[in-house]
Amino acid sequence: MVKVFKFFYNYKFTVVLIGFLTLLCFLYAKQGLYYAFLLSIPGVLSLVLLINWLAKIKYSLFFTLILSLIIALDAYFAIIFKNPVSLGGMASIFETNTQEAWGAMRQALVPGLLAIAGCIAIVLLSRKELKTSGISKKKSIIFLSIYLGVFVPFSLLLIINQTERLNLEYKENPVLTVQKVSSICLPVVYNDLITIVAYKNEMRRFKQFSSIDRKLPEKITFLNSENSPEKIFMVIGESSWRSRYSLYGNSVQTTPFLDSLSTAGHNLKYYNAVSPSPITREALKIILSFSTPFQSQSFFNQKNIIELAKDAGYETVWISNQAKIGMFDSYIGFIASGADDSYFTEVRGDNKTKDDLQLIDILKEKSKPGRKQFIVIHLMGSHMWYGDKSDEIDKSKINGEWGFELLYDRSIHHTDRVLREVFQIADKEKKYLMMYFPDHGERIGEGHGFLGRGSHQFEIPYITINREFEKINEIIPQYIDKEALLLNSSNTIYIMAEVLGYKIPEEFKSRAINDGKYIYHVDSKPYLYADIEKENEKIN
Repeated sequence: MVKVFKFFYNYKFTVVLIGFLTLLCFLYAKQGLYYAFLLSIPGVLSLVLLINWLAKIKYSLFFTLILSLIIALDAYFAIIFKNPVSLGGMASIFETNTQEAWGAMRQALVPGLLAIAGCIAIVLLSRKELKTSGISKKKSIIFLSIYLGVFVPFSLLLIINQTERLNLEYKENPVLTVQKVSSICLPVVYNDLITIVAYKNEMRRFKQFSSIDRKLPEKITFLNSENSPEKIFMVIGESSWRSRYSLYGNSVQTTPFLDSLSTAGHNLKYYNAVSPSPITREALKIILSFSTPFQSQSFFNQKNIIELAKDAGYETVWISNQAKIGMFDSYIGFIASGADDSYFTEVRGDNKTKDDLQLIDILKEKSKPGRKQFIVIHLMGSHMWYGDKSDEIDKSKINGEWGFELLYDRSIHHTDRVLREVFQIADKEKKYLMMYFPDHGERIGEGHGFLGRGSHQFEIPYITINREFEKINEIIPQYIDKEALLLNSSNTIYIMAEVLGYKIPEEFKSRAINDGKYIYHVDSKPYLYADIEKENEKIN
């Protein structure tokens, strides 16, 4: 008994580390895959042996710190997002600009810093204990070799071969399929590394496909744009939950401008809509192309919304309050790169967000009277941190007890003011269409991109204003699910195609409505939206 007590005392920090890593695996396994939890236990032991090996070689402190940071990332995702690092999450890390990243980090800065500090401390203390342990470097290497060379491939292939769908996906894209499975049975550290490989592989394929001559989907044809609006303004918001709009019933008057149009006889229509994904990258990929939650190949080999507009004879302009990451290094960047003219916010040294209202001067400069133009305005909207998405005017109009809801409502009010400015420019045109929708919704105070956290992060406003183009009021209802009474913004590509003068066969409309019943979640899987709504009962 004394020996056992002495052993635990001598390796107390290592025991804590094993317990901590096991807890992370268990948190992930609470999705219902408890067999995956059992498969992940050898992975926990292998990480301890990896630290043991690093403790016994020279100049290994740097690599130990890197390992502790990766563990901290896993802890952050487990605590904040309740799921392992996904491909979408990794893509967001690589592709999100510093302003957006800082905004998201500020909201959960304390737990993030605690996770980093705690993980570095526990790993370094365990390393110190293991430095004098009786487990040699050779034994550690042998175990790690067997684990990584035999156990891991066997476990991954076993799961893949037992599922017909995964088996088919593996034949089409083995790297991406292995990444999906690794998040189940290798959730800590190893999944992160595999996810990075999968992301880089996806970007490699992305660049290969970017040179392909994209075509219209078969049976969709261009008729003419004679009856189309001369100007089309597509305003894309950010992290905007429709329930906080007074236009949609919020008792706080967050959208006075939109409210005034809805009651003043202007041709404004608004719809209950849902986003196809709770993260920008995947949502806009689907919204602005013929991609669906079930297949992404259409993004690469079929025309996107900018290309449709150009082929219809429009000059295309992309104005963004989100910094350019690399025109060909993200889905959004790739679509924007096709525009005839573009403007992207410069990243400020203090990482503070540029006010969306500052885009109005750029819009005035780019919008040319009498010229056929398709203009996209991409806002920062209500992205975390909410506090810097409003100004003194919003504060004077939206009062109340300080908290996330107050700050969020002010950001919505600010977006309403931006939309008023865009409208004033659009309303000078004889025939125009102004459309507004955000990329996705938001769980106020938490963010977005969570598994099992309900429908708020999908619920979005979808608003149109027009002059001399009432046809839009006939087009949109054709894409609304008559059972759920919801419009999935994934159908924007079809709606806009009709606006531009393309003919969409009825079979495509039926398919679009059916695809709109599903969303593409952060774990790279499609889910019925009706099932996502059921999660609200468990949360609320």
